[in-house]
Amino acid sequence: MSAATLPMIDRPVRLLVVDDSRAMQAIIRRVLETAPLAGPSGAPPAAVDIRTAADGEEALTQRDAFAPDLIISDWHMPRMSGLEMLQALRQSGGTHPAVGFVTTETSEQLLQQAHTNGAAFVVRKPFRDGDLLEAVRRALALPGGPGDPALARTEAMRHWLASQLPNTPLRLAGTERFTPEALGPQNLLALYAHQADGQVAVIGLANTAAVCIIGGSLAGLSPQRLRETLLDGRPDAASREAAVGFFRDSLPLARAQLEAGPLTWKGGNLVPREFDKVRLALARQGQRVDYRISVPGFGDGHLAFLRP
Repeated sequence: MSAATLPMIDRPVRLLVVDDSRAMQAIIRRVLETAPLAGPSGAPPAAVDIRTAADGEEALTQRDAFAPDLIISDWHMPRMSGLEMLQALRQSGGTHPAVGFVTTETSEQLLQQAHTNGAAFVVRKPFRDGDLLEAVRRALALPGGPGDPALARTEAMRHWLASQLPNTPLRLAGTERFTPEALGPQNLLALYAHQADGQVAVIGLANTAAVCIIGGSLAGLSPQRLRETLLDGRPDAASREAAVGFFRDSLPLARAQLEAGPLTWKGGNLVPREFDKVRLALARQGQRVDYRISVPGFGDGHLAFLRP
């Protein structure tokens, strides 16, 4: 009982949007119709055929006739919820469409039930367009999906963050470019050098919010204290030390993300927004990977690995 995948896109991608709100149906349709589902790999955009249903029961009646590749469903709906629909699909036997959720549901226990039943993704409302598009690409294995190098790097970062911060509801919320405008009062600059000659090969960067979120979580700050450091924009000594340690331990990840060869840790420090080397690095167009991280209720932070 596994969800269907698309080995080749030689027809429109069939998407079924299930939500009891017509307004939300229209919002999701707009996102999927106006932005190409194909990612940055250079493949032509995939055409889409989108239909809608008002609840899980109606979605099940459409499944055989429409044969969607992916069902994008709300959670709480009349007659049959999204989770009940997913469970019914699994119990029907054979292959079934991939199912992802776009929902306001926040219960970790209930969301775990969705993952246990094979949900392809859970995107929280209100959502960013890019978050939904990335989730859909991954679920369908489209260009920009699991086989795409960019998303392979994103998945590696996702697993690394989860392994380092298992007790923090931290999520990788996007891959948009870390720009100088996102810098905070104090930003972390980490340096990795070539083993052969000691020259800097990779730069790691994190803005104030990322330092507070990652460093504060690793340092065991209480939620209240973590929120205070974020509002103040000046992470305490324990958070700073833990954030530097995170980048030090991320050396294998930095090497793999940029295919930089053997590296050694050179050091990390907090620098002010006005530090020229940081601003110049962020403005450069060279090889780099950028991430936005988020903790619900605390906000977003930005981090990146760059080749100088």
